[in-house]
Amino acid sequence: MDDLPAKIQADVLRRTLHRPETCEDLPTLIEDWPSLDELERRYIQLLVGRHKEKQRIAEILGVDRTTLYRKLKRYGFHDGE
Repeated sequence: MDDLPAKIQADVLRRTLHRPETCEDLPTLIEDWPSLDELERRYIQLLVGRHKEKQRIAEILGVDRTTLYRKLKRYGFHDGE
């Protein structure tokens, strides 16, 4: 670390000293983030809008077509819409 410029050394030291110790110390910035289910629904919605072939959508998601159809039903997509 001695080879680094003083400004970078100071920044590294500052970040190290102010690093949260536990999860409780982290800021609560993620409260407004969507849930994983909501992110998955949005991703599937995007794919359905771009790809008409269910097999291709399933491949992109890394699931088989049966799982894709189950997810489409779960998130309320009818006929892939």
